[in-house]
Amino acid sequence: MKPEKIVGNILDQYQFPPRRILFLHTRIKPLFQLLNGVWSYQELSDFIIEYLEARYQPLTIMFPVYTYAFTKTGIYHRIFSKSEVGRFAEEQRLKQIYYRTPNPVFSVLDTQGVLRNISHINHLTATGKNSLFTFLQKEDAIIVNLSLDVIRPMQLHYYEELFQVDYRFSKSFDGVIYHDEKNFEHVSFDYYVRKLDRPTEWNREKIKNDLLKADVWNLFEYEGLEFGWMNSSDLFEYVANRMNNNSKYLID
Repeated sequence: MKPEKIVGNILDQYQFPPRRILFLHTRIKPLFQLLNGVWSYQELSDFIIEYLEARYQPLTIMFPVYTYAFTKTGIYHRIFSKSEVGRFAEEQRLKQIYYRTPNPVFSVLDTQGVLRNISHINHLTATGKNSLFTFLQKEDAIIVNLSLDVIRPMQLHYYEELFQVDYRFSKSFDGVIYHDEKNFEHVSFDYYVRKLDRPTEWNREKIKNDLLKADVWNLFEYEGLEFGWMNSSDLFEYVANRMNNNSKYLID
């Protein structure tokens, strides 16, 4: 079977509603291996975006190009800082055609540039007031996992700050954002970080199973690979209810 047929068949199975924001988490290597290297990583990642846009007509597709190194180096360059969260994002960053947000740790690529003119988003906070994840929650973005078997949306960190869990605390990181090769600014970035003397790791398997049982997480498999999606509103309603009863729900 041709690679476009294989990948197209997979993407057809999502069946999420059209004209929504898609927030895409992708582990591309298993798909690359499934196709026996017929396509390059660049060709595969390009096809995924183009097919999703044609099939579901999303308002935009966003995906993370996070740069945790800012918390140590104090430097973030919107053009040159490499993605630290996978090959898919890095392949797209290298093309330099999509809008990249100025958040120095949690930047995303935005295929339609929807975020370019939204001034009320605070890009100097990870998950605090008016963060990107506040916006995605209000817009009920669709969280998509592609060839990924763990739940890892940043919205969960947003909930942790919203509920002021006692195993994290607010910390500021000073540094410089380079918007291009000429324009830069000194910033202070707010991040709700882990308390190193306490357990903070999410119980991902429990969360995933709970979301499946509650019909929040829509899951399907292809050749042993997992694919899934959920509405941000459904995720929030479920997790908020659990955290109201147990603020440590995510880590217990």
